[in-house]
Amino acid sequence: MAQVIELKSANENREVAAAQKLYLSGDYAQAGAIAELRLREDPEDAQALAIASAVYKQADRTALAYVLARRSTELRPDRPETWVCHGFAAQAMWRMDEALECYRKALQRALTNKQKALYINNIACV
Repeated sequence: MAQVIELKSANENREVAAAQKLYLSGDYAQAGAIAELRLREDPEDAQALAIASAVYKQADRTALAYVLARRSTELRPDRPETWVCHGFAAQAMWRMDEALECYRKALQRALTNKQKALYINNIACV
């Protein structure tokens, strides 16, 4: 799931970077709280949306995760992280065709071999 939140926001700040580190360390509650504070300042921050989506997915609040992830892809369709985040949420909602399409878009935009491998794995899981 780490690839979901590698996205750098246009106005990256320390709070978003801290939220990312907290998420990666497993402190989902604190990461979500920081992402939400960032979204109060800038509701169009794709990285904060992706982090919030990942947090909601971890909390089994799939519908909210889905809406946030879908918005992050609208804001940053050029980034693989937004697409994989959208795919995770869609898959959790049993929208398998949509999840597969999101994972394929993520794969097309993958920046590293590690990302490619993870996205291929996601496609295989669907």
